[in-house]
Amino acid sequence: MAIVKMSEFNLVVANDHLDDVLREFLVFSDVEFKDVSENLSDKHDFKPYVSDYDFETHEKKQEHIVSILKIIDRFGQRKKGFLEDLKLLDMDYEQLEERVNNIDLDDILNRYAEFYERHEVIEGYESIIPWENHRLSIEELEELSNAKIILGTVELEYQSQFVKELSSLKDAYVLYRPLDEEEALFMIKFPESEQESFDILVEKVDFKYRSARSLDVLSDCDIMMNRLSEHLEKRQNIMKRLFQIGETKDDLKIVYEYLENEKLKEETKRLFVQSQYMTYLSGWIVSDKQQEVTDRISKVTNGNHYLEIEAAPFHSREVPIKLKNNNFNEAFEMITTMYSQPRYDELDPTPLLSPFYALFFGMMLADVGYGIVMFVTMSLLLRFTNMKPSMKGMMRFLRYLSIAVTGWGFVYGSFFGGLIELPALIDIHSQFTFVLFVALGIGLVHLFFGMAIKGYIYIRDYKKRYVIYDVVFWYILLISAIILVSQIFTDMLAPYMSFAWIGLIGSALGIVLTNGRDAKTIPTKLASGLYALYGITNYMSDIISYSRLMALGLAGASIGLAFNMMIDMVSGFGIFSIIFGAIIFMIGHGFNIMISGLSAYVHSARLTYVEFFGKFYTGGGKAFNSFRAAPTYINVK
Repeated sequence: MAIVKMSEFNLVVANDHLDDVLREFLVFSDVEFKDVSENLSDKHDFKPYVSDYDFETHEKKQEHIVSILKIIDRFGQRKKGFLEDLKLLDMDYEQLEERVNNIDLDDILNRYAEFYERHEVIEGYESIIPWENHRLSIEELEELSNAKIILGTVELEYQSQFVKELSSLKDAYVLYRPLDEEEALFMIKFPESEQESFDILVEKVDFKYRSARSLDVLSDCDIMMNRLSEHLEKRQNIMKRLFQIGETKDDLKIVYEYLENEKLKEETKRLFVQSQYMTYLSGWIVSDKQQEVTDRISKVTNGNHYLEIEAAPFHSREVPIKLKNNNFNEAFEMITTMYSQPRYDELDPTPLLSPFYALFFGMMLADVGYGIVMFVTMSLLLRFTNMKPSMKGMMRFLRYLSIAVTGWGFVYGSFFGGLIELPALIDIHSQFTFVLFVALGIGLVHLFFGMAIKGYIYIRDYKKRYVIYDVVFWYILLISAIILVSQIFTDMLAPYMSFAWIGLIGSALGIVLTNGRDAKTIPTKLASGLYALYGITNYMSDIISYSRLMALGLAGASIGLAFNMMIDMVSGFGIFSIIFGAIIFMIGHGFNIMISGLSAYVHSARLTYVEFFGKFYTGGGKAFNSFRAAPTYINVK
């Protein structure tokens, strides 16, 4: 449960071995490369790597694959299920390579091209072809096919205007060409619903109706009809054609993912420098895997390489950050990274924040029914889908939170806002003052824990006296202040009043005298110390901020109760009571789960980032980017 130890490596390999080395790094994946193209570009005859890879063709091929997959999903025989987008394939990189080697991508693309063949231009004519601009349904194509061809001429000077006007007609199919030096010929088909619009257009340009025989274009009319009929026939056979292509759907996804990693490999080469015979590359690897890296490189270079590996500098800001936690804490890493990655010389705050975050979220959403719905939904999604790692992490995160929501629901005795009565340890509706003090008490523990972590960091960094200056004095000051303020509400702590005054005055003097230690003169030291003492107001506001644990919990419970009252209001109307009651229940409590859950998510993060992190955490590190393309269709392991 910590920040993974990193090592820095420098590697020189023969140019002939570069692709094989990068392939091994793709399999390994736990590596991040540095950009050395500037630092060594003018030394030892090394120059920035110049790639001859055809990125444009590569991207067009990927775009082609994506377009085929979209067409299959839209028109395929088997309709895409609700969870289809969440079902990714799983395989390791070596399996991916093996599958790609057995896939004939050109054959698949040729079959798709046969299905998606564009309309051939009729010799001598310009055209407006609606199914090339947007995909018409079979019904729309049939209607267009049954429409009669309208022939006529306009003066040549109005040709461009008439073409523009015809383009505004819905699904109009038009062929046109100059007839002679004065007139242009138009052959037009459009749906019957556009007849009125067409009648208006022809008046603007003085369209003259003519017959096919008088214009001697009978054969051209037949060609126009044949082109439309051919396209309609292809569309009517679309299911059969797409089923044949659809059988290769997984193959297309595999090829796409492989090409994505190939593109990453070629783009990464731009970070390297190269001489006539050698390539120099540098980067970061996980320290525990040094031997594996060494073995992989030696395997493909036969030992003909230079490799230097050393531990990453502890206080360096350049070291990329990779976190390692158990299953529970790993689900909360998104909370840490959403704020900022830790620096390499900091603690990973994830295992420190995760139990508190779950506690806060559960206290604000607190309902047994809501917790069960969340747990079952997330469990089903995790069981029956194979999502991208980021989505899978979110589902696991919400499932853990659902346990806290259920637990606090039993504390408050809430099941869908009281729809079913449960025995309550605390009734939040009548004992909200008690809940408020519980929330403030939890907040005080949270703050003191953050300060304790700060003290640990001082001890780790051999600054033990700072623990007294910045932690112990503040502990004494805050505890003393709490004892004194408590006298307003209760005299339970009255016997400790004299100790509280002594502690308050002594710790205040200690803060003033030590918290300005970085200033250069005595007056500025005292001024800085006094300003630091003023920070007690920030601590007080921090503690009060935890009142939201009570307020949002009460708000969510009240909203749920209100919807239950609405359900009671429609009772007594027989079957209609069941129908309307079910509708109110699903919409009302669904809304409450979402809005109260979102509030709990945001405010738990706020208490973590502002009140907790502010005591010990700085952040500012950069995430470790594994040498592996982000998954689109395949989770490459």
